[in-house]
Amino acid sequence: MGITPSPLFLLFGEKGDKILFGVSNSIQSIASILAVLALGATVKLFDVRASEKDIIEYANSSDCKMAVLYDILIPKIESGISKTNLKK
Repeated sequence: MGITPSPLFLLFGEKGDKILFGVSNSIQSIASILAVLALGATVKLFDVRASEKDIIEYANSSDCKMAVLYDILIPKIESGISKTNLKK
């Protein structure tokens, strides 16, 4: 039984990309992380309780190109997203 690739990765990601993931202990998060890893990307995890400033600094220092996070986190980083190198 193989791992089904994440539709987000298939649409936007490339092998070798660094993807920023908001971490939770849900089965959906774990399955998405495993799928992205299986496709050759690097996953950078952050705690969903982190501050906007910390998330932005981590995204930049990790050279992430895309973020995958819960919709409830969008307002938390929305104002600072322009300060990152995130493309998606």
